[in-house]
Amino acid sequence: METTGFTCYRGALYQPLEVFDLHAPTGSAYEWLPDAGLVVNEAGIVVALSAWEQIQTAFPTVKVIHFAENCLILPGLVDAHTHLPQWPVTAHAANTLLAWLEAFIFPEEARYTNTDYAREQSSTFFKALLAHGTTTAGVLLAPFAQATHIAFEEAQRQGNRVVMGLNLMDCGAPDELLSPANTLLAQTEQLCKQWHGAAHGRLSYAWAPRFAGSCSEALLGGVGRLCQEYPLVRMHTHLAEQRSEWAAIQPQFAWAKDYLAVYERFGLVRDQSLFAHGIHLSPSEQSRLKQANASLIHCPSANFFLKSGRFPWQATQQANLSLGLGSDVGAGPLLSMFQVMRDAQWMQLEDLICPHQLFYHATLGGAQALGLSSITGNLQPGKAADFIVVAPHAQQALIPENWQHAPLEIVLSRLIYQADPTWIKQTYVQGVCMYENPVV
Repeated sequence: METTGFTCYRGALYQPLEVFDLHAPTGSAYEWLPDAGLVVNEAGIVVALSAWEQIQTAFPTVKVIHFAENCLILPGLVDAHTHLPQWPVTAHAANTLLAWLEAFIFPEEARYTNTDYAREQSSTFFKALLAHGTTTAGVLLAPFAQATHIAFEEAQRQGNRVVMGLNLMDCGAPDELLSPANTLLAQTEQLCKQWHGAAHGRLSYAWAPRFAGSCSEALLGGVGRLCQEYPLVRMHTHLAEQRSEWAAIQPQFAWAKDYLAVYERFGLVRDQSLFAHGIHLSPSEQSRLKQANASLIHCPSANFFLKSGRFPWQATQQANLSLGLGSDVGAGPLLSMFQVMRDAQWMQLEDLICPHQLFYHATLGGAQALGLSSITGNLQPGKAADFIVVAPHAQQALIPENWQHAPLEIVLSRLIYQADPTWIKQTYVQGVCMYENPVV
């Protein structure tokens, strides 16, 4: 095989595999190579992944980058639900979701009519994602077409892989955030035509009605028509985050038997749909989501912060719903997906979530929810080389100095429960190093 332009990354490597048995995690559910070779071609696609001895035999002349023995190669993390325009006002507390929106979020999002501010915050946000080891993100944006365009420009410039779109709102918020339904529908369709599939496929568009309470029936119906016309474009919104949320908007949709029925009425519950939160769902709603092959995004850090309730992890697993994890910044106070994994565990007071499950939903499971599991989420040959290099701090005595000599269960558990962003040494997207920690 001609290997000109190929690069081999050598180090300890862990990844979830395509099929994950949630009930009996075994070696068939993940791959652990204490000394691995990850071969990437010049297009940033994984060519081979195997034990180093096998790679050395198959690719004897390939260029090798050998990471230090205390480093670990992992698939890039996937933050399946976060908010760019809320990034500047993280950790602003309020009693309820709606009160928090009115006090902090709506005023901040209104600032994105200023294009200089929108560019500054977009650049900072996408850099921060990479610095936290997040290579792929499902992002909700400001309700302004120009700010949305700027966000795509900055994601393209910084090298992120994203699924995002114009935040659609025509009611239920301050006037400065609202636009007529027909204007929003025309703008979001034009943005989709311009950006969906751009940057060699790194940038994907999503229809993004904020939530039922901020959308008229005309707007929701228009999004439904767009879903039919563009069947491969994602639809990303909120669902059943707080009990008070549905109580507040139910009069707007008096005909609906439950929250999910609002989205069903307009054709928004489908295999390309992502619903953030889904805490307060009936068994019927869970069953209907599964039948539609829709995905839920669990945002435990944000749920803690806003006292939204406890996510029904076991019921979701038993329903076999597609599930990703999200930081939900700014209700979530941090962009770190390691913290999100920890918070998902802390939220379950009785049931233990095994480390393999947590990491699966923060990588391949999140990629599946975003419709990108054939491209990213793990490092199988043929996929994009989206990965991070993690280097634990030597002064933390509980961390093995050499990952290669530690049992996998210890490695993964300590990684999830102790890692912080300063452990991220490098972040690669499509085989290109997009972030390098100046300290590690």
